[in-house]
Amino acid sequence: MKFWKSILLTCILFSAVAGVVLYTSCEPDSCANVVCQHGGSCRLGACSCPTGYEGATCADTITTRFIGYYAGYSACNNGAEIIDTVFVYPVAKSLTQLKIVELNHIHDTLIGTVNSNEATYDIIIPDKVDTNYSKVYNVTLQSDKSLVLNSYERDLRTPGDTLSNKCNFLGTKHTSY
Repeated sequence: MKFWKSILLTCILFSAVAGVVLYTSCEPDSCANVVCQHGGSCRLGACSCPTGYEGATCADTITTRFIGYYAGYSACNNGAEIIDTVFVYPVAKSLTQLKIVELNHIHDTLIGTVNSNEATYDIIIPDKVDTNYSKVYNVTLQSDKSLVLNSYERDLRTPGDTLSNKCNFLGTKHTSY
């Protein structure tokens, strides 16, 4: 009888120790309480967002951080600074494109695609390149508050006449139009 009591006690102790080891070694599912929107998927407790979305739960479009107007100053060819404003609008039915209008260059409505790598936020505007003419834009958002718009233009289309412009805009974001 003593023999069976020892075996039973050993089995109970072994089961208890094994249960504690198994219980403490299990890691809870880090994605159990994470809900990713717009088709995002959870990996290691964080959402991996599809193209066009960002944020902790993929709730925001990547263009949202840019939309608004930026009041500031622009200068061309290291000349005097003038008061200027840049307006940034969403493009209908697009998750990644924006329309940019600079008040002092109202005839140049630019359409660009947002590029986000979590360190910098840029709007990529296609270069305008023709024979003997080029215009390149660079738009960067810094700290979700300051917009930098640089344009570089070189025009050699008129024989004997070279036009080169380098313009810079720096403005601070305002959210309502």
